[in-house]
Amino acid sequence: MALHDDELIQYWLMDGLIAEGYLSVAATDKAQKILLLLLHRRLLYREDDDHVRMHDAVREVLMDTGRQRGPHGYSCATHTEGLTSIWLPDGRYKRISLMESSTDRLPQIPPSLPSSLFLRGNRWLKVIPNSFFDNMQILTLSVLDLSFTAITNLPSSISKLANLQYLLLKGCEHLEDLRNIISLRKLLVLDASGCSALRTISPGSFAMMSMLRVLDLSRTSVEFLPTFSRLPELRCLFLRGCRRLNLQESVLHIADLPKLKELDLSGTALPEFPYGITKTGHILSLKLCTESNAVDWKVMRWLQPGLTWDEHAGVCASINTGVKDSRTYLSVSNTSFFQSLDKDSPLWDNCFRRFHFRVCPSEEANRDSELVFQNENFVFRETYFGTKYCSHPPNACRFLEIHHVRPWGIGGVLNHADVVFLNDVKLVKQLSDFELQNLGAMRECWIQRCDQMESIFTAELEDVSQVLSLEKLWISNLEKLSFLFAGVEKETNFTSLRHIHIDCCPNLVGLFCSTLRFQNLETLQIRFCDKLESVYDRSVPGEEAFPRLHTLRLWELPELKNVCGGILPCIKHLKVKECPKLKALPVGVNDLTPIAIIRGERQWWNNLTWEDEKIKSHLLFRRWGRF
Repeated sequence: MALHDDELIQYWLMDGLIAEGYLSVAATDKAQKILLLLLHRRLLYREDDDHVRMHDAVREVLMDTGRQRGPHGYSCATHTEGLTSIWLPDGRYKRISLMESSTDRLPQIPPSLPSSLFLRGNRWLKVIPNSFFDNMQILTLSVLDLSFTAITNLPSSISKLANLQYLLLKGCEHLEDLRNIISLRKLLVLDASGCSALRTISPGSFAMMSMLRVLDLSRTSVEFLPTFSRLPELRCLFLRGCRRLNLQESVLHIADLPKLKELDLSGTALPEFPYGITKTGHILSLKLCTESNAVDWKVMRWLQPGLTWDEHAGVCASINTGVKDSRTYLSVSNTSFFQSLDKDSPLWDNCFRRFHFRVCPSEEANRDSELVFQNENFVFRETYFGTKYCSHPPNACRFLEIHHVRPWGIGGVLNHADVVFLNDVKLVKQLSDFELQNLGAMRECWIQRCDQMESIFTAELEDVSQVLSLEKLWISNLEKLSFLFAGVEKETNFTSLRHIHIDCCPNLVGLFCSTLRFQNLETLQIRFCDKLESVYDRSVPGEEAFPRLHTLRLWELPELKNVCGGILPCIKHLKVKECPKLKALPVGVNDLTPIAIIRGERQWWNNLTWEDEKIKSHLLFRRWGRF
């Protein structure tokens, strides 16, 4: 039979084959390495992406070896025509597996039963006799797997399994109630997930399970839960998809579990946000399902790290705290999560001092891969990563990404975001649609594939220059963009901007109106803008427009005729490719100008015109290469 990777590893851990222990991270890591080794040695093979199977020949060899080892052996069912007749050999065996047989009744148990009994997948097995576990020697049993059988109830004799540690009832779709388990004091794991007919659990069932660590009742029909107050060791509680469950009282008991690390309530309706649970501080993974309007954000003072919030409306929010950078990572499928999050909420100080928020529909989550930029041959690799990742403002620690959605109601988070990345956002015509007062914290802005955007800022730029602290602006693939900054009548100095990068804007005809000045701009890069004729709408002296510009890159601008008037006094690096109409460069010679390095095509260089030929001797020309 084929087993999921996780299920196979679970069997190894339950059976004690990995010494580090069942819930140990080290044990899981070691088991995964062993699994990879078995696959590499061809002892196991993959049936699909996440299921493995053992070769029949290997199985036969292992069975023979197991029988020869006597008390440490492993026996399995033998099949005949029609219903399987099961033969269990005499002797002492540590494990017995009757998985995936077709019998509707169990065999006579040998006098000495092993520590593990696997009955998984016997879909014809409807009844386990009440006396099945009456044999006193069965007290050695520690693992019992009844998953995916047709049983409707557990036999009364199961209460005699005083040493049982793992009881697996996964996928028993006909199991109607859970009883006779109260005496299982040593139980570590109880998995009844997928028992869709399970409606009742006998009161007090968990009262003596002081060692229970994992309880999984996901996708069952239980309506009420016994008290959890005596489960001091419970680490994992899974109630995913329990649509009938009344959690009104249970939430209070859950909050009292001192060692609970994982809690899954996704697909289980909550009457309100479980504030009591989130205040415990020790839960590392919390999955919820509730409407955002059920949350009183004025009461909310912090959000549980490890939270996954699956709303009925289709919103999926996940919160994880980074170990290395202490940053909170949150992913949501639309902006409704932020619409009630006020800019003055205590969450900003308590949870979101450093954050990386990503808004992206679930179906688009993998569309925006950056693998292309990892390619060594990607011509702008150095520029891309140098700009996006390596040269953020020194104290930038709050990032907001928005992909493929309408970005309404995000004023609260915009007030705190240092870096904003907009990709294919809907119905936004200019950046100031977000209201200028919400953009004061923004130090860096990336905008790409926003098809409705016609400009970045317009006439209100005079106010923008006072409000914004924007240092870096990257514009890419804006189909309708015609001007970057336009309509400013009064001379305005945009002092904060240091880096501007523009590419693939086919309808861009101008960047700046002549009233704008960029006193601290250091780099300007323009690529693949077919209609761009001039950087300014009218000639402006470079000494006034860009007094500190030291790097200028121009690539495939077929209509570009000039950058600015005068000279760029601080220019050090000028790179030009396929700009045939650019006949003059804004460079000059004086005691203060540095030696500039010019890179471009040889023919273009030879066709340039100079007001003074002596300027050429002050320049260092290099044939264009990759940049």
